[in-house]
Amino acid sequence: MIYQLIDLFGYACVLAGLFFLLVGNLKGNFIMLLFAIPFENTINILPSVSLIKALSIITFFSFIVHGRNFVPFIFKNLVINKFILSFVAIFFSAALVGENHGNFLNEMTGFIQNIMILSICWYAVKRMPGSMPWIEKAFIFYGLAILILIFSVHDISVFKERLFLSRFLGPNTIAVLYSGLAVLAYTYWRLSGSKFYLLAFAAFGVAIILSGNRSLPFGFVFFILLSFFLNLKVNKIRLFVLAGSLAVIFFVFPFDDDSFINNSRSRVLYGFEQFYDLIIQGSEEMSTEERSQKTNILRTSNIQKDIRTDLYRKTVESAMENPILGTGPGTSNITIERYFGISKNPHSNFNLLLLDYGLTGFIFFMIVEFVFIRFGYKNISSVEGKQFFVLLVMFSIDGLVHTNLKDSIVILFLAITGFKVGINISYVKSRLLKQKGARLSHPGRQMAKKVI
Repeated sequence: MIYQLIDLFGYACVLAGLFFLLVGNLKGNFIMLLFAIPFENTINILPSVSLIKALSIITFFSFIVHGRNFVPFIFKNLVINKFILSFVAIFFSAALVGENHGNFLNEMTGFIQNIMILSICWYAVKRMPGSMPWIEKAFIFYGLAILILIFSVHDISVFKERLFLSRFLGPNTIAVLYSGLAVLAYTYWRLSGSKFYLLAFAAFGVAIILSGNRSLPFGFVFFILLSFFLNLKVNKIRLFVLAGSLAVIFFVFPFDDDSFINNSRSRVLYGFEQFYDLIIQGSEEMSTEERSQKTNILRTSNIQKDIRTDLYRKTVESAMENPILGTGPGTSNITIERYFGISKNPHSNFNLLLLDYGLTGFIFFMIVEFVFIRFGYKNISSVEGKQFFVLLVMFSIDGLVHTNLKDSIVILFLAITGFKVGINISYVKSRLLKQKGARLSHPGRQMAKKVI
């Protein structure tokens, strides 16, 4: 039943997108694209056409036809953008000197798709600012609808397994989706004081935890603490003592063995125990039964079974064979297969960059990351700046252990929040210039200057 329902949803989105294209409703097209992005490459309209590809093309074409000066806009802001031009140069250079060209077309198609999404988000934020609040609110409602659907097809055992929606939404995708939605919901709660958005924020936080993702919950906690310290007018020392006391209780208090809190704590500590045993002692001493008990909630892959530490080490060794430009776009799985005998995900943005683009791509990414973090931190006092900064930090933390660099859902949230910061800065500057001009043109001031 769930498969038929989601297939119908995919076809309905495409039909709605075509309808909005015909009537020239850019907002409707944008919303359809947002609805498709969480199901990146898991819903196919045709055997070789995914839902997100179809709606990216439809929405992009709609913006070309109906968007005022859309083509000059993307040319000015994206086509001649120094960061994008630099990446294009690295991309094609790595492809030319790479060992394998089999995945080049797929990588280039994915890059073009993400450029389409980026340009659509930028144009929508700049040219339709009045529509963005209700578009974001529609996305929040959509996230709640997906969450209800997930729980409707799971029984109570969901609290002992990682949250997912059949083959359509994996646990890590759910974690990223609800991290972004949690930040949006929190912002609207702070702005409106509506308890609905507070409940939505709490529901999204639960979804992040139940996804079993190890890294994004840390980013989520960071976001909560940052928000408290920036917004609450309370004694920061008392808040720090309270948070520390709760942490001590969580990690030290002897809860019942079968309780949810104890299982959650075991899972968090289990990862650190694994890393300690594997790195310090060179082997993992936990028995199969003990390992099963410590991961009986929010099950995750076992580090030794997944040879995660070997993967990171071998990645560096392999990258040194092609240190400048790597082995070419989309070749990381092939490179890893040489070492492990199976095609495996690099499990880190850094691994992906080192293997596919070498030190050139790695250094370029670090420069861009630094520029973005600095940009967000400088504007953290604004609502938009805080949104962008915390999402960037959350996704960067996740990128240490997952390859989210090319995920459209990550690009979507960072684009919407980041461009809002830029628009806000431009607006403030224009107001200041107008005020300055008004002061300079004031007759009294001009007369005073003459007298002086």
